Amino acid sequence: FASMLEAFTLCVAEMERDNINKRTSGGRKVKAARGGYSGGRPPYGYTPQNGKLIIVPEEADVVRYVITAKDSGATFQSICDHLNAEGKTNRSGSKFSISTIQVIIDNKPLYQGMYRYGKDSEWTQGEHEPILK
Repeated sequence: FASMLEAFTLCVAEMERDNINKRTSGGRKVKAARGGYSGGRPPYGYTPQNGKLIIVPEEADVVRYVITAKDSGATFQSICDHLNAEGKTNRSGSKFSISTIQVIIDNKPLYQGMYRYGKDSEWTQGEHEPILK
């Protein structure tokens, strides 16, 4: 009897975890659909503050440089080389890599004021201040 009760309790606990996960995920998707920051790792150039994305000036300068250089025809490697020669570092304090530059380029709509939650969702007008005017 005790093992049946324990199994039932574990089953109910798992169901409740699933329900909490669905409610949380649903709320984040709704907020993101309205252009609000929905949590997770903030994009380079921004920091979360009171549920909103706030511009980090030093990082925003790097974002502007990366987008401008790429739009002018620079390669990912030449952008990395320039930033590293200037002594700029990524968030973890390491040198810039091509993959970091690619992520910044792929997030160009975000830096123009758009927002999306997850790679499968559509871009929508964001609530945050754009880095690129």
